[in-house]
Amino acid sequence: MNKIRNFFKNHKFLIVVIGIAFALGILHICSEIYGQEKASADLLGYEVEDYEEYVKKLKDTPSDIEGLSQYDKYKMGLNFKDGSDSDYDGLTDKEEIEIYGTDPLKSSTAGDLYMDGYKVQNGMDLTKKYDYEGEIIFQNNECNDVKLEADEPTDLYATVKDCTERYSLDTYGISKIYKGYWMYNYHGTIKLDLTDVFANTKDVNVWVCQGDFLIAGVSELEKCKYIKEDNEITLKYEFNLNQSYFIYVTEKVSGVSSFLAGINRNTSLQATGADNQSGVALVYGFPLLEQFFNVGGHICYTELPDKTLNDAFLIRAIDYCNNSVLGSKISTEDTSKLTASNNSEIEHMTNLFRKYLPIFELKSLDNVTLANYFFDFKVYNDENEIDAKNNGDNGDGEQRKYYRNYHTEFDQYTDELPFQNFESEYAKGGNCAGISHLTAYLFNTGSAPASGSYGNITWNLGVDSENLTLTDRGLEDYKSRTFVDEHLGMNDNYLGDGLTAGEQEFVKMIGAYWKEANDKIKLNEYAMSNENGEKWDWSVAEQMTNYLDQGKIICASMLFRNGTGHEVNLYDYYYLENDDSELLFRVYDSNIPQNMRDGYVLNCDGACYLQCKRLTRPDGTESFSYLYYPIEGNLDYVASSSKTLQPVGSFVATDENWNVFK
Repeated sequence: MNKIRNFFKNHKFLIVVIGIAFALGILHICSEIYGQEKASADLLGYEVEDYEEYVKKLKDTPSDIEGLSQYDKYKMGLNFKDGSDSDYDGLTDKEEIEIYGTDPLKSSTAGDLYMDGYKVQNGMDLTKKYDYEGEIIFQNNECNDVKLEADEPTDLYATVKDCTERYSLDTYGISKIYKGYWMYNYHGTIKLDLTDVFANTKDVNVWVCQGDFLIAGVSELEKCKYIKEDNEITLKYEFNLNQSYFIYVTEKVSGVSSFLAGINRNTSLQATGADNQSGVALVYGFPLLEQFFNVGGHICYTELPDKTLNDAFLIRAIDYCNNSVLGSKISTEDTSKLTASNNSEIEHMTNLFRKYLPIFELKSLDNVTLANYFFDFKVYNDENEIDAKNNGDNGDGEQRKYYRNYHTEFDQYTDELPFQNFESEYAKGGNCAGISHLTAYLFNTGSAPASGSYGNITWNLGVDSENLTLTDRGLEDYKSRTFVDEHLGMNDNYLGDGLTAGEQEFVKMIGAYWKEANDKIKLNEYAMSNENGEKWDWSVAEQMTNYLDQGKIICASMLFRNGTGHEVNLYDYYYLENDDSELLFRVYDSNIPQNMRDGYVLNCDGACYLQCKRLTRPDGTESFSYLYYPIEGNLDYVASSSKTLQPVGSFVATDENWNVFK
C-alpha cells in the first residue's frame, strides 16, 4: 500500500497533466455508464405525468395567495399547496403575505426566539426583537454531550440522537467511531463534550454527512474543522434548518486528494476458498501513462495463507488486468506492480477511488464474487435480529429464507406471483401497479372477481380454468416456476408471443388494474421538494402501521431517482430496538419476486425494506423521511425524500381500493 501512496505522491503533477488529456476520452466512458443507467431504468414501470406538463399545470393553477400560481409559490421556496405554512411558525403563508407582511420563510421575522404565530397569539409586535424569557430548553436533544445554542426559534425544536452503533464507516476507511450523532432541524453552533474520548486519544477527526440515511459509498463525508478547548470542541460548519446531518467523531485518518480523478478504471474482486480464506484484489491503471510510458496496470491484493488458492486468485486478477486495463501486460514476476496488502486497506483504497472518481466501475470474473461495499445496518425486533450483511438466497426448497411476520400472515412464497413484473401493450414500462393491486386486493379480501373492465379493457378469467387460481388468496400456483422461467422475458410481452387465450385475459386484467391505478394515483400531485425540506406527515406512517396491525397489506407508490414511478406492497414493519423514531417496512417488489432476481444482490439479508425516519417539525408536529434502496449498488433503483439522493420525492400509500392514507 505504501508503494501505491508513493506512486501518487511522486507523480502528482504528471497525473494532473494526464488528467487533462484523459478528458478527451471521458465521453466514451460516460456513454457506457449512461447505457448501464438506462438499462436499470427498465426495472421500473409506473406511468408518471410528463414533468413539463406538470409544471404547466402548476403555472395554470391559482394558489390560495392572491396573484400567485402554485408554481409561483414553489419557485419562492414555499410549499405550493393551499393552506401551507412553509416555516412552521403558526401562520399560513397566505396570512404572512396578505395580512401581516411577515417573511413566510422565516419563523421569526424580527430574528428573536419567538415565532411569528406566537407573537400574533400574544399581541406582540411582529417587527420588534424581544429578549427570550425563561429557560432555553432543547427538549428533543437526547445527547447530554451535545451542546446547542438557539439562534432562531426553530432551533429549540432541534432533534439530536445517538447513532454511534447505527452505521459502519469501514467503507470510508474508518474503523474506529468514538461518537456518532444524527441531527435534524438545527441552524446554530454545536459544541461536543468529548471528555470520555480524549481520555483515550489525543486527536480525532470530525465528519459531517447530509441526509436522513447514511449510505456507504454514496453519502458524502465532509471533514469538519473544529476548535478544541480542554475536552470540548466547537464545530466550524454551517448547518441549515429543515435538513438532517450525521456527525461522527472518529479516529484520525489521512485523506487522498482529488487528483485520483485521473484514474481510468478500478475493479475490486473477491475470492473465498476453504477455511474461509478470503482475498480481495484492487485492479487499477492510468491509461495514457500505460500507453505512452509503458507503466502498465497495478494490482493490490490480499496474500492468502493457502499458496495454491493465492496463486490461482492472483493469476485471475492479472488476466483481468491485462484484458481490461489499456497497455497492461504484467505477470507474476512484475513485483513492482503487485502489492500485497490486507482487506481493510484495499477496501479503503477502493472507496477512495469510488469517492473521487465518478466513473468507478465494478466487474466480475467467473467464480469471483464482488465484495460488498454498501451500508451496514441492523433491524431489530423483540425476538429476532436481521443482519444486513448476510444476504439470503430465496430460491426453492432448502435455499428459501423464511422470515417471521409479526403483523400479517403474508407469505412471499405463497402470496406473491412467481414471476417478475412484465411489460405489455397496456403498460410499456411494466405492470407493477396492476400486480400490486391484485396482490393487496386478493390478500386483504380473500378473493378476486373472475371478470371485470376498466376503460376500454374487458377481461374474463373464465376463458381458462387455470386462471381461476387468481380468484383465491395465494398467487404462487398460477404458473409453475419452470414455465415462467422458460417464457418470461423482462421488457417483452408477458410470456413472449405465444400467449394462450387465457393468458391474454390475465394480461388484460393486470393492464386494467394498472390503468385504474395510474388514473387514481397521480404521483406528481404528491410530489414534495427535497431541496426545501418538505416531508410527509407522520400520521401517514401511523395509518400504515395500523392497517398492517389489522393483518392487511398496503400498496405504496414512489417516485424514483430517474423520474419514473413504481408501486410495491408493504406487508410487515419493525421499529429499531429502543428507538421508535425509525421504522422499517418489509416489501414485496414485483421486480424482485420472492426477494430474488438473477444478477442482483439485495442490501438487507435477502429482503427488501422501506426505511422511514420520524422527524419533529419546528411547530411540534411530526413528519417522516423515507428511503427505498433494495438493490446493492443500483442507485437508479432508489426512491428517497433525501435531497442528497433526489431533488423531488413522491410517496403515496393506499389500501386495496386505492383509498389514500392522508
